[in-house]
Amino acid sequence: MYIERLKDALQALQEDSLKICRKCLILREGRLGIDLCGDDIERELKKELQVIEGAKSLLTRTLEEANEQVTY
Repeated sequence: MYIERLKDALQALQEDSLKICRKCLILREGRLGIDLCGDDIERELKKELQVIEGAKSLLTRTLEEANEQVTY
């Protein structure tokens, strides 16, 4: 059951949070003229992307360890 919860959390991160954050950044990069600036929102989106990537790698590593424990 623990492994299934890890898989669900990892899938939710990849399908929902990661896609939404990347889409927001892409839309912000597509701005023109005076709207194209690095502001607090863009910095926070980049931080959020780093946090999501970190959580994704942590969940992946934890899932691998759980699979190893079940195998042995």
